[in-house]
Amino acid sequence: MRLLTMMMCLLLFGQPLPVEGGESLSAREIIANVQDLLRAETSTARYTMTIVTPEWRRTLRFDAWDDRKHRRFLIRILEPRKEKGVGWLKDGGNLWMYMPKLERDIRIPPSMMLSSWMGSDFTNDDLVKMESLVDDYDHQLIAEDDRGVTIVSLPKPDAPVVWGKIIHRVARDGLPVF
Repeated sequence: MRLLTMMMCLLLFGQPLPVEGGESLSAREIIANVQDLLRAETSTARYTMTIVTPEWRRTLRFDAWDDRKHRRFLIRILEPRKEKGVGWLKDGGNLWMYMPKLERDIRIPPSMMLSSWMGSDFTNDDLVKMESLVDDYDHQLIAEDDRGVTIVSLPKPDAPVVWGKIIHRVARDGLPVF
């Protein structure tokens, strides 16, 4: 759950909530704007993700390249050592995994899309559908105060999503509130 909260916060960096001229943005526009500003058309990043379960704890470091315009991204694992070099490529709605030990890439079939990604709460399907937050959910402004807004996102009836409800808290300056 903490991982989901962290990733949602990453999606919520952005610009101030009111647009020029003092008009207020809709909940959908706020989500779209902060998502667009964080990820831009193309981006690169280095991430550290710690996965904690009752039985074990593991930390992954990886580089990610994202091309939203063409709906593709690449993730390359840097650590831990036994996973180093493993890569994930998304192109449109397709996902491939590169296994350096086998020196081959493997297309992830639809039957494995709901499998866990690298032992986390994320699924392979989350990677493929990550740009669908704006379109696959209905967004409603549920609270507003001097510090910012709270938006609840509920999946549309036919949306192929995993999360049944996402709550976003966005400050007036567009930054997420923890």
